[in-house]
Amino acid sequence: MTSILSTQLGEDLLQAILDRNKPQIRELLRKGASVNAITFAGLPIMFCAIMLRREDSIRALLRLGANPNTQAGNCTAVIAAASFKLPATVLALVEHGADVRNGAAVPYAVRSGIINSVLILICAGVDVANGVGDLITLAMHDNCGRRAVAMIRVLALSPTVR
Repeated sequence: MTSILSTQLGEDLLQAILDRNKPQIRELLRKGASVNAITFAGLPIMFCAIMLRREDSIRALLRLGANPNTQAGNCTAVIAAASFKLPATVLALVEHGADVRNGAAVPYAVRSGIINSVLILICAGVDVANGVGDLITLAMHDNCGRRAVAMIRVLALSPTVR
């Protein structure tokens, strides 16, 4: 991966994401800006868009080939999206091939209190069968509510998680 700030196209791409300028993002990517570029701080451009909650930019990056499994350290884009309470982004990442089977993002989705993110991950095939008790404890501890606890219990009975 190349540094986003190593080229004018990269600098312009980051600015277009900040400005929510979808046509400019598409144009810059057509001109050769990398959808998988890394910022000067070492973060993939996808993470910048997630942290800025630019869901339209995230979808544009994914449609144009951004890696849905991109990571910053041990944090995946799905973990970041779940942490930032962006279920539509969790869904977009999964639809574009993010690998969620190991279940690492589920505790973040539970902690965020956004049950849709949990549902998306479980429907995508995440394996939580062995950790359902831990998820229920986490949901209760973090005051996610009875609905989240009930949903996790129901999903634990699903063939998807067995």
